Amino acid sequence: MSYPCIKKDEGIALYKRIIENGESYDSVKNKINEVTYQKDNGNFKIELAEMSIEEILEKNKNIQFLDDQNNIAKPARFERFASVILHKTLNLDNVIAFDQEFWIWFSFFSKKSLKILNDRIKTNTPTKYSVDGRIVDSEYFRTWYRADILYDELNEVDYYELAQFEGTDLYKSFIYGLAYSYNKSFIRAFIKFCLSTFSSSDLNNKSIDTKAKVEGVRIRDLGPELIKRNCLYSFDAMSQSEAYNFISKVWQEKGKWNRNS
Repeated sequence: MSYPCIKKDEGIALYKRIIENGESYDSVKNKINEVTYQKDNGNFKIELAEMSIEEILEKNKNIQFLDDQNNIAKPARFERFASVILHKTLNLDNVIAFDQEFWIWFSFFSKKSLKILNDRIKTNTPTKYSVDGRIVDSEYFRTWYRADILYDELNEVDYYELAQFEGTDLYKSFIYGLAYSYNKSFIRAFIKFCLSTFSSSDLNNKSIDTKAKVEGVRIRDLGPELIKRNCLYSFDAMSQSEAYNFISKVWQEKGKWNRNS
């Protein structure tokens, strides 16, 4: 039982050759195969990676989320659809999913997987290709992770309903890398609260970043306010409904927040 990986230093070398120096994928393919190695304690079939990439490209024929980067809706649409495809098709266990070396391999394992990244990313940086920085900055991991944390086993109609919202900044600002980001029940409650409390215009990419306010309080202020309470309350012990009620209570008390602390 094993799964494919590429070490960080090898990934950086591939990034420099293909992305920075512009070498063709075909000219580097042998090197990619050479530096790919198998890591124990995980079970993965490469066919699943190939299937997931094909499904994303097939979905793109109708949705076209990999084109015009100036259209703010298309990157958001990519995360909405690709996250569910990756989560369903790859069917990763946590050992593989949280191994950055696996996502380095996934970024480079085929010409198509790399093309999706190139079409998706506005500014090419090593972190987006998983070869540098934190795993949460990796484009493919973060896309997969969105569906993983929002997979709601309590929703028998659609387990992935919470992953369908197309705003990207909501996830980047409030979830990835924050103190409560690994508590799935709390995150699901948070997304449910946002979707039921704020308008879609308040939650779109631009307004949530700078302008969205309710009674003089920015929606963005809610995230840090919850983090402050994470040292006082056990988020891990809360059920999804308890977390929802807790978040709602914190928001109701927004007039008392000291946002300078």
